[in-house]
Parts: sequence; structure tokens; C-alpha cells
Amino acid sequence: MILIIQEMHEIDVDAHARLIYNSRQNSPLHNDERTVDGIKTALEQMIEQGEAHAMIVAQDEDSGELLGQLLMWLEWGEIGVVRPWQPIIHPEADQEAVAVALIEHSKKLVETNAKTKLEIWMELTSEQIEAMKSIVEPWYQKSGFVLTAKEYFMDTQYSKLSDLKYSIPKGIEVESMSDISNADLMDIVMESFRSGSDKWVLSMTESQLEGSANAWMKRDDTFINDASIVFKDDGNIIGYNVMRNEDDSIEVGPIGVLPSYRGRGLGRALLLESTRRLASKPDQSVWLTVSTENIPAFELYSRLGFKNQYQILIYAWTP
Repeated sequence: MILIIQEMHEIDVDAHARLIYNSRQNSPLHNDERTVDGIKTALEQMIEQGEAHAMIVAQDEDSGELLGQLLMWLEWGEIGVVRPWQPIIHPEADQEAVAVALIEHSKKLVETNAKTKLEIWMELTSEQIEAMKSIVEPWYQKSGFVLTAKEYFMDTQYSKLSDLKYSIPKGIEVESMSDISNADLMDIVMESFRSGSDKWVLSMTESQLEGSANAWMKRDDTFINDASIVFKDDGNIIGYNVMRNEDDSIEVGPIGVLPSYRGRGLGRALLLESTRRLASKPDQSVWLTVSTENIPAFELYSRLGFKNQYQILIYAWTP
């Protein structure tokens, strides 16, 4: 078995589509409606949109046949990320041997790219996916990964948020982020996270969090300037919320309020004021993630109509 690293635009899309299709036939992820052509289209879209940055490929040394693959995201500050459900292994290959080899190679890639942490995100979206966890989890545990955090994925419809009443406390000013640099925002972003109860964030070093915060605040094509806002008190930023277009949905966050201003309804007002500034369809989905440890935030989002759809488990390895 040989292991190689490819950029996404370099991969043999046809071969990888067949690998993914074949790997799913006798697994909990089997779907009668999924075709090789459909998988190929999804891969092509991923390449076009730049959604993943590296593919680690395991090949048979003699025939060159694909034995497995592992997708990685490397543009997240100091943290490398593997999204579910990776690695994907050929059904006739030695599942654990190939999987562990790919995972171990991903650890080397992280170190080569000067990353200080590697995470795997397992999104438990269905009973089938939860069954897949029992297969994938031991591979990562064997390679030294530990469960560090749990997040909820919550969503609602735009129309349900836009109908809610709210008020902004007297003396609080609202300003779009379009005229505010990330450098001016970073201190409050860091303080709001460090003073919270998000176990995932609290597991990060200061430099890991800073790199992640820069990624979260990135002003790319998905960033919605009009709906990404700050609250100010006497000219000083005390709260912020970012809104992004993600395919046909709206992503909320990061969102935060300075500790000394919490308990005054500012988080609710931030989210709803941002929603008011969106130009969205009534049935468009609005979603966010929140730590299972952050009970006040979870309860706030629940009161606003967000529904808990599934959990995300975050496993991590550090060099």
C-alpha cells in the first residue's frame, strides 16, 4: 500500500466516485437513491467551491487501485479538520489497516503544515450515521484521538424569526460590520469566547483560538455585510453577530456579548436585529451550532424557535 497527498483538483473524480459508491453498499450509509454520477457531481462541486483542501489517497502498490481516501480541511488557523464520514475504505480492503494508515498520514500532514491540532467532526444526523460511528470511532481512538466537545446543530425558518418582536436597550447603538475591521473586533471576540462555556473553544490554546476566530470572521463571499452587526455602548463594541449565506440557508455566528453586558437580552436582540436586515425567503433555513455545555445559549435559541436536529462530536489529536 502506498499513500499520496493530492490537492482536490488533482484527484481522479471518476475513480473516487466509484470508491465512495462501492464503500457504501454494505455499510450503514447505504442509500438506494445514490448513484456514481450523483457522487461525481458532488465531488466536482466540492472542487469548484474549494470546500476541501487535501485528499490523502491509499493505493494498491501493484495495481494502483484505490484502497481508501481521507479528505482534509487545512485553512482553519492552526487546526486541521476531517469531516465525516472519513476515511472511506474500499469494501474488499483491510478496513482497519487502511483507515489507520490514512489517519496516521493525516497526522503527519498536520505537522508538516505547522498545525497544532487535528480534529474529526462526527455529525450524528440519523440512526444510520450513529451506527457508522461505531465503525469509525475505534479507528481514531487507536490513533490517539479523544472526544473533546459536543455541539448541537439547531435550525429554524427565517419567517419564524422575522415575526418575533424585540427591542434594543436604550443607549445601545447598532452598526454594520462593513465599516469595522476584524482587528477592531478581535479583542471582544476572544473575550466573549474565553468567558463562555463552550467546551470546544475552551479546549483550544490561545493561538489556536485566535486562528479559529480569524477563520470565523473571514470576509469572504458568504459574509453578509448588512446583517453582520455590532452593538456599541458609548462608542465601544460590546456585542457582535455574523451572518453568512451557506448554499440555500443562513448561518448564524459567531455571536457574542461581553460578560459585563450579559443577562440584558442583548444576545436575543443581536440575532433578531441581524435577521431583520436579511433579504431572505420565508421558508429559508437559518441555522447555528452551540455547545451542549452552553445551557443559557441553548435555552435562548430554543425560545426563539430553533430546534435541535442532531449532535456533532468533536475528537482531537495534538502533536
